Amino acid sequence: MNPQLSLLPEQVSLEDWQNTPTNVKYLINSLLANVALSEHDSKCNEVEDSPNEAALKESELKLSNLIDAVLGAVYQVQLSAEGELSIVFMSQGIRELGEISPEQVMSDIQVIGDLIVPQDLESLHRSIAVSAQTLERWNLEFRIQTASGKIKWILGESLPYQQEGGEIIWNGILTDISDRKCHEIASQQIEEALKQSETRFQNIAANLPGAIFRYLLRPDNSDAILYMSPGCHKLWEVEPEAVLADVAVLWKMIDPEDVP
Repeated sequence: MNPQLSLLPEQVSLEDWQNTPTNVKYLINSLLANVALSEHDSKCNEVEDSPNEAALKESELKLSNLIDAVLGAVYQVQLSAEGELSIVFMSQGIRELGEISPEQVMSDIQVIGDLIVPQDLESLHRSIAVSAQTLERWNLEFRIQTASGKIKWILGESLPYQQEGGEIIWNGILTDISDRKCHEIASQQIEEALKQSETRFQNIAANLPGAIFRYLLRPDNSDAILYMSPGCHKLWEVEPEAVLADVAVLWKMIDPEDVP
């Protein structure tokens, strides 16, 4: 059996299998189907070689097309019993994702390591170590910089399996989530800017004489105070929260002759 197709569902806990990303489960099931067909064809080849060899090649072609159709890069990483990491398989999707070839990555794992933004290396190494120790699903968002200078956010997902010899295999997928992360970062920046603006306003309002307020008069003639600065207490000897809760607190302080 091809060593890159070593993950079997019956060797994975039900909880881990249920938590595996759908696209990864779909891929693994397809890999397993291909393995079963390959084993069946190998046995049949003992009796009838040529027709089954053609069927095997057709099956491998379908599998290759399936993997190449997946958005992102499908991979298999191995951690040897001696602690050495290597990439056993990498799909063609790595060309678009990282501007490198599968052959480069499989011959030297450092090729993909060199793409990772230095600030994200520690979290990457730590997450892999935790997954190796616990055999729990690996999931991490990190950044890479390609040869053309593009910065991309990558989501890595995989499910580990420990072989009898002690090696750990991760079967998974890398996907480009740059658009989503850019939107999240932009939203966070806007939120932070609003908080800073609110803080500046509160500081100004707290240091101005008198009270700053925002008053609302509704079409039905009901009203409310939407904002009241801290100067409210010095002016009326009442806390801003009390005025916000009930505007009548202020109206009661006004001389009836001055009420419109």
